[in-house]
Amino acid sequence: MKLWLPEWVLLSRDRAALLAYMAFAACAVIAVADSVTQHRRVAQLQRSLADEEAERIATLDAALAGPIGDDVRAWADPRNPGGVGRGKGATYAVLPSRPLDVLRTQAPALVAIEVSTGNGALDRPLADLTQPHIEGLGRFNLGFMLLILLPLVVLLLTYDVIARDRDTGVLRLLLAHAPRTRLRYAARAALRVLPAALIAYVAVLAAAAMAGGITARALPDLFVALGLVLLTATFWTAIALAAQAFFRSAMASGIASLGIWAALVVLAPTILAALTEAVAPIPSRIERTATSREALRRATLEVEGLLSRYLGDHPELSAGGVAENDYYVRRVAIDQAIASARAPVERAFFDAVERRRSLVQRMALLSPTSLAVMTLDEIAGSADGRLDGFRRAVDAFQKRLAEFFDTKTVRGERLAAGTLSDRPAFRFEEPQRSFTMLAVYALWTLGALLLAYRQLRRAVALEA
Repeated sequence: MKLWLPEWVLLSRDRAALLAYMAFAACAVIAVADSVTQHRRVAQLQRSLADEEAERIATLDAALAGPIGDDVRAWADPRNPGGVGRGKGATYAVLPSRPLDVLRTQAPALVAIEVSTGNGALDRPLADLTQPHIEGLGRFNLGFMLLILLPLVVLLLTYDVIARDRDTGVLRLLLAHAPRTRLRYAARAALRVLPAALIAYVAVLAAAAMAGGITARALPDLFVALGLVLLTATFWTAIALAAQAFFRSAMASGIASLGIWAALVVLAPTILAALTEAVAPIPSRIERTATSREALRRATLEVEGLLSRYLGDHPELSAGGVAENDYYVRRVAIDQAIASARAPVERAFFDAVERRRSLVQRMALLSPTSLAVMTLDEIAGSADGRLDGFRRAVDAFQKRLAEFFDTKTVRGERLAAGTLSDRPAFRFEEPQRSFTMLAVYALWTLGALLLAYRQLRRAVALEA
């Protein structure tokens, strides 16, 4: 208490520190507002998609229940499973939200995918619903506050904890008359940083409460977020203290701390991203598009042979007779040929994505900021592994949906009122989450603390 009370009095009289807390709190309010607004936009978008699909299916059911003329065109006939499956019978596969999705580090790149008998995950007709390439510019959300702003505030509050006393000569007096000088400076740094960490975590709690409420389901993620905030504050405090052991003046130590921040927060992730792109580039979709077009061209020319082969592979479908001149029956055979032709390309695509992700995870170990980003993405549900798992689930669902409509198409069956309620429903099983990156971040923090502790004796004895 003899150490903490005087330092608390000094902090309460430091107008610059109080101004920094006020500015950081104002930034936290803006970040909460931005994150909650983005969350609500995504939630509203998903609700509107669900409402649109429900209204579309209800209208289709009503048409099936009413009288239908014999002269209706095949593409407009609500009883035609081939036309309905490729149009009005399509459904939306929606990516479920996480309890703390307000902690996204960027605008969501994937919200929902429209799935029909002809569209799978990589077709992604609704992949850019929120225009992430536009919304990602200049976002001031909670992710930005925790990853960029909090380290800067910590450095601003602690860069001269020791250096200022050394510059003014106070350090000589403390070394001569005050015991436990190193502990005193550690207490001063902790007192300066704790209000900033508290503001950051209160912002996380406020955003979670405004977005969906602090529920039991959100508690584990809230504890992880608390750990991330504390680790970030501790890591950069240790960096500031260690820098003051190597530089004599407050200005020099401040510049050095800012240089370390730029190297770890800006430079290191950029270099790692460039290396990752060079070693494991993002798989191109051009090859898949070219393969699909070539398969479509060949299938159109060889449709009769494709249809015969398809019926030969599925003899159970031709038991009741097949209308081989039906456009949609032919379309089923063409779609199957296209899917078979591009299957190797899609496997190669996802294999390359998996290799790239593994490389990114290994290289992230070299950057504490990258570790923090990946931890936040894991909490928010925007991790690459989860998004790719969602796309795989969409592909599997598309096959089930196509089988539902295609079987009826080939058999010449017709849809009736209530038939659409038997369509397969999309289900997404959450992958097993891992917070290994947070544990590695803790090791980085522990290393920084050990460095600061070893150098603290030198820092307080430079002018002794």
